[in-house]
Amino acid sequence: LKYLEGTSIGRLEVKDTNVKTLEHLPNKQRLAALYLRGTRVNDESMKKLLKCPKLDILDVADTRVTMKGLELLGSLPLRE
Repeated sequence: LKYLEGTSIGRLEVKDTNVKTLEHLPNKQRLAALYLRGTRVNDESMKKLLKCPKLDILDVADTRVTMKGLELLGSLPLRE
């Protein structure tokens, strides 16, 4: 996991508590892509992603994330 730059965990039984484990990645600063499509994450998970400053691809389609949650990520270089 030392060199992990992206992962897809979409459609799995992922919840906000699971996203918290990203905080323990040794090089979370390198994480650039995260696909959470179809999971049970919500706005609380978005706060945890702020510790991934290079995150530029984030797929949260079909989740419980709202526009308010996405606005929390304003400091990240996310692509449209």
